[in-house]
Amino acid sequence: MAPTNGDGDSRTRSRPRRWTRWALWATPRPALVIILVVEAAVTILTVVALSVGHASGATLGRFALLVVLSGGYAEAGDRVERFRRYLSTSVGTMASPVAVWCFAAGLTLPPGWAALFVVVLYGHTLLRARRHESARPHRLIFTAATVVLATLVASAITTAVDPSGGLLAVGVPGAVGVLGALLAYIAINQSLVSIVIYFVRRPAKFRTAMLSGDDLTLEVATLVLALLTAEALVHSPLIAPLVLAVLVVLHRSSLVRQLERGASTDAKTGLLNAASWRQLAQRQLRRVQRGGDGASVLMVDLDHFKRVNDTYGHLAGDTVLRSVADTLARELRGHDAVGRFGGEEFVVLLDGVAPATALNICTRLNARIRELTFDDVHQVTASIGLASYPADGHHLDDLIEAADAAMYRAKDGGRDQTQPAVAGLTA
Repeated sequence: MAPTNGDGDSRTRSRPRRWTRWALWATPRPALVIILVVEAAVTILTVVALSVGHASGATLGRFALLVVLSGGYAEAGDRVERFRRYLSTSVGTMASPVAVWCFAAGLTLPPGWAALFVVVLYGHTLLRARRHESARPHRLIFTAATVVLATLVASAITTAVDPSGGLLAVGVPGAVGVLGALLAYIAINQSLVSIVIYFVRRPAKFRTAMLSGDDLTLEVATLVLALLTAEALVHSPLIAPLVLAVLVVLHRSSLVRQLERGASTDAKTGLLNAASWRQLAQRQLRRVQRGGDGASVLMVDLDHFKRVNDTYGHLAGDTVLRSVADTLARELRGHDAVGRFGGEEFVVLLDGVAPATALNICTRLNARIRELTFDDVHQVTASIGLASYPADGHHLDDLIEAADAAMYRAKDGGRDQTQPAVAGLTA
Protein backbone atom coordinates (compact mmCIF):
# COMPACT_ATOMS: atom_id res chain seq x y z
CA MET A 1 0.00 0.00 0.00
CA ALA A 2 1.26 3.48 -0.84
CA PRO A 3 2.23 5.69 2.11
CA THR A 4 -0.44 8.14 3.15
CA ASN A 5 -0.51 11.46 4.94
CA GLY A 6 -2.51 12.16 8.06
CA ASP A 7 -5.70 12.65 6.03
CA GLY A 8 -5.38 9.26 4.39
CA ASP A 9 -4.48 10.63 0.92
CA SER A 10 -1.85 8.60 -0.91
CA ARG A 11 1.44 10.16 -1.88
CA THR A 12 0.62 9.70 -5.52
CA ARG A 13 -2.51 11.81 -5.11
CA SER A 14 -0.40 14.77 -3.99
CA ARG A 15 1.35 14.89 -7.32
CA PRO A 16 -0.14 17.35 -9.80
CA ARG A 17 -2.17 15.67 -12.48
CA ARG A 18 -0.63 15.77 -15.93
CA TRP A 19 -3.45 17.84 -17.39
CA THR A 20 -2.93 20.53 -14.75
CA ARG A 21 0.63 21.01 -16.02
CA TRP A 22 -0.42 21.81 -19.58
CA ALA A 23 1.08 25.03 -20.93
CA LEU A 24 -2.47 26.02 -21.91
CA TRP A 25 -3.28 26.99 -18.31
CA ALA A 26 -0.47 29.57 -18.29
CA THR A 27 -2.29 31.49 -21.03
CA PRO A 28 -3.65 34.89 -19.92
CA ARG A 29 -7.29 34.60 -18.84
CA PRO A 30 -8.91 36.59 -21.72
CA ALA A 31 -7.07 34.44 -24.29
CA LEU A 32 -7.82 31.25 -22.36
CA VAL A 33 -11.56 32.00 -22.32
CA ILE A 34 -11.57 32.63 -26.08
CA ILE A 35 -9.62 29.43 -26.73
CA LEU A 36 -11.90 27.22 -24.64
CA VAL A 37 -15.13 28.77 -25.97
CA VAL A 38 -14.03 28.48 -29.62
CA GLU A 39 -12.85 24.88 -29.21
CA ALA A 40 -16.05 23.83 -27.43
CA ALA A 41 -18.26 25.55 -30.03
CA VAL A 42 -16.32 24.05 -32.94
CA THR A 43 -16.56 20.56 -31.44
CA ILE A 44 -20.34 20.85 -31.09
CA LEU A 45 -20.78 22.33 -34.57
CA THR A 46 -18.64 19.61 -36.17
CA VAL A 47 -20.56 16.79 -34.48
CA VAL A 48 -23.90 18.33 -35.47
CA ALA A 49 -22.77 18.95 -39.06
CA LEU A 50 -21.56 15.36 -39.43
CA SER A 51 -24.76 13.95 -37.96
CA VAL A 52 -27.02 15.80 -40.39
CA GLY A 53 -24.76 15.61 -43.44
CA HIS A 54 -24.91 13.02 -46.20
CA ALA A 55 -21.76 11.50 -47.70
CA SER A 56 -22.18 10.61 -51.36
CA GLY A 57 -19.63 8.67 -53.34
CA ALA A 58 -18.33 11.92 -54.85
CA THR A 59 -17.92 13.38 -51.35
CA LEU A 60 -15.91 10.39 -50.15
CA GLY A 61 -13.76 10.50 -53.29
CA ARG A 62 -12.95 14.19 -52.89
CA PHE A 63 -12.31 13.72 -49.18
CA ALA A 64 -9.86 10.87 -49.85
CA LEU A 65 -8.06 12.79 -52.62
CA LEU A 66 -7.69 15.86 -50.40
CA VAL A 67 -6.26 13.71 -47.59
CA VAL A 68 -3.70 12.14 -49.96
CA LEU A 69 -2.69 15.45 -51.58
CA SER A 70 -2.43 17.39 -48.32
CA GLY A 71 -0.55 14.59 -46.57
CA GLY A 72 1.87 14.19 -49.47
CA TYR A 73 2.59 17.91 -49.64
CA ALA A 74 2.99 18.16 -45.87
CA GLU A 75 5.64 15.46 -45.87
CA ALA A 76 7.42 16.77 -48.98
CA GLY A 77 7.33 20.43 -47.90
CA ASP A 78 7.93 19.87 -44.19
CA ARG A 79 11.50 21.17 -44.25
CA VAL A 80 10.65 24.31 -46.21
CA GLU A 81 7.70 25.15 -43.93
CA ARG A 82 9.74 24.65 -40.75
CA PHE A 83 12.47 26.87 -42.21
CA ARG A 84 9.89 29.58 -43.04
CA ARG A 85 8.63 29.58 -39.46
CA TYR A 86 12.16 29.60 -38.08
CA LEU A 87 13.03 32.66 -40.18
CA SER A 88 9.86 34.53 -39.27
CA THR A 89 10.31 37.49 -36.91
CA SER A 90 6.64 38.40 -36.96
CA VAL A 91 4.74 38.64 -33.70
CA GLY A 92 1.51 37.88 -35.49
CA THR A 93 0.11 35.14 -37.65
CA MET A 94 1.72 33.62 -40.73
CA ALA A 95 0.26 32.49 -44.02
CA SER A 96 0.06 28.71 -44.21
CA PRO A 97 -0.10 26.30 -47.18
CA VAL A 98 -2.84 24.28 -45.46
CA ALA A 99 -5.31 26.95 -46.59
CA VAL A 100 -5.12 25.42 -50.07
CA TRP A 101 -6.59 22.16 -48.86
CA CYS A 102 -8.90 23.52 -46.13
CA PHE A 103 -10.56 26.16 -48.30
CA ALA A 104 -10.83 23.69 -51.18
CA ALA A 105 -12.58 21.31 -48.77
CA GLY A 106 -14.94 24.11 -47.77
CA LEU A 107 -15.82 24.68 -51.43
CA THR A 108 -16.32 21.03 -52.42
CA LEU A 109 -17.45 19.09 -49.33
CA PRO A 110 -20.52 19.28 -47.10
CA PRO A 111 -19.81 21.25 -43.89
CA GLY A 112 -19.38 18.22 -41.61
CA TRP A 113 -16.98 16.45 -43.96
CA ALA A 114 -15.05 19.65 -44.61
CA ALA A 115 -14.61 20.04 -40.83
CA LEU A 116 -13.58 16.39 -40.49
CA PHE A 117 -10.94 16.88 -43.18
CA VAL A 118 -9.42 19.81 -41.24
CA VAL A 119 -9.30 17.64 -38.12
CA VAL A 120 -7.46 14.89 -40.02
CA LEU A 121 -5.06 17.40 -41.59
CA TYR A 122 -4.14 19.05 -38.28
CA GLY A 123 -3.89 15.67 -36.60
CA HIS A 124 -1.16 14.87 -39.10
CA THR A 125 0.41 18.27 -38.44
CA LEU A 126 0.50 17.53 -34.70
CA LEU A 127 2.20 14.18 -35.33
CA ARG A 128 4.85 15.87 -37.47
CA ALA A 129 5.42 18.54 -34.83
CA ARG A 130 5.94 15.87 -32.16
CA ARG A 131 8.34 14.09 -34.49
CA HIS A 132 10.51 17.22 -34.58
CA GLU A 133 10.01 17.84 -30.84
CA SER A 134 8.55 21.25 -31.66
CA ALA A 135 4.97 20.52 -30.66
CA ARG A 136 2.81 23.17 -29.01
CA PRO A 137 -0.33 21.03 -28.81
CA HIS A 138 -2.61 23.70 -27.35
CA ARG A 139 -1.58 26.19 -30.06
CA LEU A 140 -2.06 23.71 -32.88
CA ILE A 141 -5.42 22.60 -31.51
CA PHE A 142 -6.69 26.18 -31.27
CA THR A 143 -5.41 26.98 -34.77
CA ALA A 144 -7.18 23.86 -36.03
CA ALA A 145 -10.38 24.97 -34.28
CA THR A 146 -10.30 28.38 -35.98
CA VAL A 147 -9.68 26.76 -39.37
CA VAL A 148 -12.52 24.29 -38.77
CA LEU A 149 -14.86 27.18 -37.96
CA ALA A 150 -13.73 29.14 -41.03
CA THR A 151 -14.13 26.03 -43.21
CA LEU A 152 -17.58 25.29 -41.79
CA VAL A 153 -18.74 28.81 -42.64
CA ALA A 154 -17.19 28.67 -46.14
CA SER A 155 -18.84 25.31 -46.77
CA ALA A 156 -22.19 26.57 -45.47
CA ILE A 157 -22.01 29.52 -47.88
CA THR A 158 -21.22 27.32 -50.89
CA THR A 159 -23.91 24.80 -49.89
CA ALA A 160 -26.45 27.63 -49.63
CA VAL A 161 -25.56 28.78 -53.15
CA ASP A 162 -25.49 25.24 -54.56
CA PRO A 163 -27.54 22.83 -52.38
CA SER A 164 -26.66 19.92 -54.66
CA GLY A 165 -23.22 19.80 -53.05
CA GLY A 166 -21.26 20.56 -56.18
CA LEU A 167 -18.62 23.27 -56.40
CA LEU A 168 -20.65 26.44 -56.92
CA ALA A 169 -23.41 27.64 -59.14
CA VAL A 170 -22.24 29.41 -62.26
CA GLY A 171 -22.77 33.07 -63.01
CA VAL A 172 -23.29 35.87 -60.52
CA PRO A 173 -24.51 33.64 -57.64
CA GLY A 174 -21.39 31.50 -57.95
CA ALA A 175 -19.07 34.50 -57.99
CA VAL A 176 -20.79 36.02 -54.96
CA GLY A 177 -20.61 32.69 -53.15
CA VAL A 178 -16.89 32.31 -53.80
CA LEU A 179 -16.15 35.86 -52.70
CA GLY A 180 -18.28 35.50 -49.57
CA ALA A 181 -16.65 32.19 -48.66
CA LEU A 182 -13.16 33.59 -49.21
CA LEU A 183 -13.76 36.72 -47.13
CA ALA A 184 -15.41 34.71 -44.36
CA TYR A 185 -12.54 32.22 -44.27
CA ILE A 186 -9.91 34.94 -43.92
CA ALA A 187 -11.89 37.04 -41.45
CA ILE A 188 -12.84 34.23 -39.07
CA ASN A 189 -9.50 32.45 -39.03
CA GLN A 190 -7.24 35.49 -38.83
CA SER A 191 -9.36 37.55 -36.43
CA LEU A 192 -9.63 34.80 -33.81
CA VAL A 193 -5.93 33.91 -33.94
CA SER A 194 -4.87 37.58 -33.94
CA ILE A 195 -7.04 38.39 -30.92
CA VAL A 196 -5.52 35.54 -28.91
CA ILE A 197 -1.98 36.53 -29.95
CA TYR A 198 -2.70 40.08 -28.86
CA PHE A 199 -3.85 39.00 -25.39
CA VAL A 200 -0.89 36.62 -25.02
CA ARG A 201 1.95 38.82 -26.28
CA ARG A 202 0.50 42.30 -25.77
CA PRO A 203 2.27 44.01 -28.71
CA ALA A 204 2.23 47.78 -28.85
CA LYS A 205 -0.37 47.72 -31.65
CA PHE A 206 -3.07 45.17 -32.49
CA ARG A 207 -2.01 45.44 -36.14
CA THR A 208 1.25 43.65 -35.37
CA ALA A 209 -0.71 40.58 -34.24
CA MET A 210 -2.30 40.28 -37.69
CA LEU A 211 -0.91 39.06 -40.99
CA SER A 212 1.84 41.25 -42.41
CA GLY A 213 1.39 42.70 -45.87
CA ASP A 214 3.54 40.00 -47.49
CA ASP A 215 1.81 37.20 -45.58
CA LEU A 216 -1.63 38.57 -46.45
CA THR A 217 -0.67 38.58 -50.13
CA LEU A 218 0.57 35.01 -49.82
CA GLU A 219 -2.61 33.97 -47.99
CA VAL A 220 -4.83 35.43 -50.72
CA ALA A 221 -2.73 33.76 -53.43
CA THR A 222 -3.01 30.47 -51.57
CA LEU A 223 -6.80 30.80 -51.35
CA VAL A 224 -7.02 31.57 -55.07
CA LEU A 225 -5.01 28.41 -55.67
CA ALA A 226 -7.51 26.62 -53.43
CA LEU A 227 -10.30 27.75 -55.76
CA LEU A 228 -8.46 26.20 -58.71
CA THR A 229 -7.94 23.06 -56.65
CA ALA A 230 -11.66 22.90 -55.95
CA GLU A 231 -12.44 23.25 -59.66
CA ALA A 232 -10.07 20.39 -60.42
CA LEU A 233 -11.56 18.20 -57.69
CA VAL A 234 -15.06 18.61 -59.11
CA HIS A 235 -14.43 18.60 -62.84
CA SER A 236 -11.02 16.99 -63.44
CA PRO A 237 -9.78 15.05 -60.39
CA LEU A 238 -6.88 13.53 -62.34
CA ILE A 239 -5.20 16.93 -62.77
CA ALA A 240 -5.65 17.93 -59.13
CA PRO A 241 -2.12 16.69 -58.21
CA LEU A 242 -0.69 19.42 -60.48
CA VAL A 243 -1.62 21.84 -57.71
CA LEU A 244 1.31 20.44 -55.73
CA ALA A 245 3.83 21.85 -58.20
CA VAL A 246 2.27 25.32 -58.12
CA LEU A 247 2.09 25.26 -54.32
CA VAL A 248 5.77 24.30 -54.03
CA VAL A 249 6.79 27.22 -56.27
CA LEU A 250 4.54 29.64 -54.37
CA HIS A 251 5.89 28.81 -50.93
CA ARG A 252 9.51 28.49 -52.01
CA SER A 253 9.26 32.02 -53.43
CA SER A 254 7.88 33.10 -50.03
CA LEU A 255 10.92 31.50 -48.40
CA VAL A 256 13.24 33.47 -50.69
CA ARG A 257 11.50 36.72 -49.69
CA GLN A 258 11.89 35.81 -46.03
CA LEU A 259 15.59 35.12 -46.54
CA GLU A 260 16.00 38.53 -48.17
CA ARG A 261 14.04 40.22 -45.39
CA GLY A 262 15.96 38.31 -42.72
CA ALA A 263 19.26 39.51 -44.20
CA SER A 264 18.18 43.15 -43.91
CA THR A 265 16.40 43.24 -40.53
CA ASP A 266 17.43 42.91 -36.91
CA ALA A 267 16.07 39.66 -35.46
CA LYS A 268 15.25 41.06 -32.01
CA THR A 269 13.47 44.26 -32.99
CA GLY A 270 12.33 43.82 -36.58
CA LEU A 271 13.97 47.13 -37.53
CA LEU A 272 16.60 47.49 -40.21
CA ASN A 273 20.02 46.22 -39.23
CA ALA A 274 22.98 48.60 -39.37
CA ALA A 275 24.08 47.70 -42.91
CA SER A 276 20.58 47.93 -44.41
CA TRP A 277 19.87 51.17 -42.56
CA ARG A 278 23.04 52.71 -43.97
CA GLN A 279 22.04 51.77 -47.54
CA LEU A 280 18.55 53.26 -47.14
CA ALA A 281 19.86 56.36 -45.36
CA GLN A 282 22.42 56.96 -48.12
CA ARG A 283 19.66 56.84 -50.76
CA GLN A 284 17.43 59.20 -48.79
CA LEU A 285 20.26 61.63 -48.13
CA ARG A 286 21.21 61.72 -51.82
CA ARG A 287 17.59 62.53 -52.65
CA VAL A 288 17.64 65.33 -50.07
CA GLN A 289 20.87 66.69 -51.52
CA ARG A 290 19.37 66.80 -55.01
CA GLY A 291 16.19 68.49 -53.81
CA GLY A 292 17.81 70.97 -51.44
CA ASP A 293 15.72 69.89 -48.46
CA GLY A 294 16.89 69.33 -44.91
CA ALA A 295 17.54 66.05 -43.13
CA SER A 296 18.49 64.94 -39.63
CA VAL A 297 20.17 61.90 -38.08
CA LEU A 298 19.09 60.78 -34.61
CA MET A 299 21.22 58.55 -32.37
CA VAL A 300 19.00 57.03 -29.67
CA ASP A 301 20.76 55.22 -26.82
CA LEU A 302 18.89 53.64 -23.89
CA ASP A 303 20.10 54.83 -20.49
CA HIS A 304 21.61 52.30 -18.07
CA PHE A 305 20.57 49.37 -20.28
CA LYS A 306 23.31 47.13 -18.91
CA ARG A 307 21.70 47.57 -15.51
CA VAL A 308 18.43 46.25 -16.95
CA ASN A 309 20.11 43.11 -18.28
CA ASP A 310 22.10 42.54 -15.08
CA THR A 311 19.14 43.10 -12.76
CA TYR A 312 16.19 41.61 -14.64
CA GLY A 313 17.83 39.29 -17.17
CA HIS A 314 18.41 39.36 -20.89
CA LEU A 315 14.86 38.29 -21.72
CA ALA A 316 13.57 41.40 -19.98
CA GLY A 317 16.20 43.42 -21.86
CA ASP A 318 14.97 41.99 -25.16
CA THR A 319 11.42 43.00 -24.24
CA VAL A 320 12.60 46.55 -23.60
CA LEU A 321 14.43 46.66 -26.94
CA ARG A 322 11.34 45.48 -28.83
CA SER A 323 9.09 47.96 -27.05
CA VAL A 324 11.40 50.88 -27.82
CA ALA A 325 11.69 49.72 -31.44
CA ASP A 326 7.88 49.58 -31.69
CA THR A 327 7.68 53.07 -30.20
CA LEU A 328 10.11 54.49 -32.74
CA ALA A 329 8.27 52.83 -35.62
CA ARG A 330 4.91 54.06 -34.32
CA GLU A 331 5.95 57.67 -33.64
CA LEU A 332 7.90 58.23 -36.86
CA ARG A 333 6.68 58.32 -40.44
CA GLY A 334 6.42 55.09 -42.39
CA HIS A 335 9.17 56.04 -44.85
CA ASP A 336 11.68 57.24 -42.23
CA ALA A 337 14.81 55.10 -42.06
CA VAL A 338 14.80 53.49 -38.59
CA GLY A 339 17.35 50.86 -37.57
CA ARG A 340 19.11 49.21 -34.70
CA PHE A 341 22.72 50.35 -34.76
CA GLY A 342 23.94 47.83 -32.21
CA GLY A 343 23.39 46.88 -28.59
CA GLU A 344 20.91 49.33 -27.09
CA GLU A 345 21.49 52.01 -29.74
CA PHE A 346 19.04 52.96 -32.49
CA VAL A 347 19.54 55.30 -35.43
CA VAL A 348 17.05 57.32 -37.50
CA LEU A 349 17.26 59.48 -40.60
CA LEU A 350 14.48 62.05 -41.05
CA ASP A 351 14.31 63.58 -44.53
CA GLY A 352 12.58 66.80 -45.45
CA VAL A 353 12.56 68.00 -41.83
CA ALA A 354 13.96 71.28 -40.51
CA PRO A 355 16.29 71.12 -37.47
CA ALA A 356 13.72 72.73 -35.14
CA THR A 357 11.06 70.21 -36.22
CA ALA A 358 13.50 67.34 -35.76
CA LEU A 359 14.24 68.58 -32.24
CA ASN A 360 10.53 68.56 -31.41
CA ILE A 361 10.30 65.00 -32.72
CA CYS A 362 13.22 63.97 -30.50
CA THR A 363 11.56 65.54 -27.46
CA ARG A 364 8.39 63.59 -28.21
CA LEU A 365 10.39 60.37 -28.54
CA ASN A 366 12.00 61.01 -25.14
CA ALA A 367 8.53 61.36 -23.63
CA ARG A 368 7.10 58.26 -25.34
CA ILE A 369 10.01 56.07 -24.25
CA ARG A 370 9.73 57.41 -20.71
CA GLU A 371 6.02 56.47 -20.67
CA LEU A 372 6.66 52.80 -21.53
CA THR A 373 5.65 50.39 -18.78
CA PHE A 374 6.88 46.85 -18.12
CA ASP A 375 5.90 44.14 -15.67
CA ASP A 376 9.34 43.90 -14.03
CA VAL A 377 11.60 46.62 -15.38
CA HIS A 378 11.44 50.09 -13.86
CA GLN A 379 11.21 53.18 -16.04
CA VAL A 380 13.32 53.22 -19.19
CA THR A 381 14.72 56.43 -20.64
CA ALA A 382 16.88 57.35 -23.62
CA SER A 383 19.54 59.89 -24.53
CA ILE A 384 19.22 61.26 -28.07
CA GLY A 385 21.78 63.05 -30.19
CA LEU A 386 20.60 65.10 -33.17
CA ALA A 387 22.65 66.19 -36.18
CA SER A 388 21.20 68.02 -39.17
CA TYR A 389 22.14 68.33 -42.84
CA PRO A 390 23.80 70.52 -44.02
CA ALA A 391 24.75 72.36 -40.81
CA ASP A 392 26.54 69.39 -39.20
CA GLY A 393 27.89 67.67 -42.28
CA HIS A 394 27.30 66.89 -45.93
CA HIS A 395 27.98 63.15 -45.74
CA LEU A 396 26.21 60.41 -43.81
CA ASP A 397 29.29 59.46 -41.79
CA ASP A 398 29.76 63.08 -40.74
CA LEU A 399 26.13 63.28 -39.56
CA ILE A 400 26.41 59.98 -37.67
CA GLU A 401 29.58 61.17 -35.94
CA ALA A 402 28.01 64.51 -34.98
CA ALA A 403 24.82 62.83 -33.70
CA ASP A 404 26.87 60.32 -31.72
CA ALA A 405 28.87 63.10 -30.05
CA ALA A 406 25.63 64.98 -29.25
CA MET A 407 24.18 61.80 -27.74
CA TYR A 408 27.13 61.50 -25.36
CA ARG A 409 26.60 65.12 -24.34
CA ALA A 410 23.01 64.19 -23.52
CA LYS A 411 24.28 61.41 -21.26
CA ASP A 412 26.80 63.72 -19.62
CA GLY A 413 24.02 66.27 -19.12
CA GLY A 414 21.88 63.93 -17.02
CA ARG A 415 20.36 61.49 -19.57
CA ASP A 416 16.69 61.28 -20.59
CA GLN A 417 17.09 64.25 -22.93
CA THR A 418 18.03 65.35 -26.44
CA GLN A 419 21.12 67.30 -27.32
CA PRO A 420 21.43 68.84 -30.80
CA ALA A 421 24.67 69.35 -32.65
CA VAL A 422 23.28 72.36 -34.53
CA ALA A 423 24.87 75.55 -33.25
CA GLY A 424 22.39 77.76 -31.45
CA LEU A 425 19.64 75.11 -31.31
CA THR A 426 18.73 74.21 -27.75
CA ALA A 427 16.68 71.39 -26.34
